[in-house]
Amino acid sequence: MNVLLSNRYENINGFTLIEILAAISLLGIVSIAFIPFFSNFAIFTNKAEDKLTAVNIADQTAYEIERDEQLEQILSTRAATAVCPATDSVSLEETGITTQYTVNGKQYFPRLSICQSPEEKEADLYRAKVEIYRSNQDQPADSYLYTYLKVSGSEEID
Repeated sequence: MNVLLSNRYENINGFTLIEILAAISLLGIVSIAFIPFFSNFAIFTNKAEDKLTAVNIADQTAYEIERDEQLEQILSTRAATAVCPATDSVSLEETGITTQYTVNGKQYFPRLSICQSPEEKEADLYRAKVEIYRSNQDQPADSYLYTYLKVSGSEEID
């Protein structure tokens, strides 16, 4: 009879409590090693999103600049002084162009520099640099965009 009772309570197929605790402890140690990876990944994702937003805003600003009707008047007064490479910037407040964007709760500020070399003057083009800042302009720009502008009132190039 002792043989029947001893076989009845013996469980060969399952895990003991110590084995389960050891497995949970090892899983906890391994997961602690991966926590910095996930936090760094979140920081990288936020920076990449900010950079992409700044690039899109720079592109949007260049698009608005090309279609601005007041830009031709501003550029005609600056044509004599805007020698390349440009060191002065055009104030966007003088135009109808958006001077501040708010995307995902963050503010972006575009800044425009325009110049024209003698060769570009013959082609009726202006060299433009659009910089996007997220805070004050003392820090490096978040994004740059270089483009050529053909003022809307100009004639087409053959």
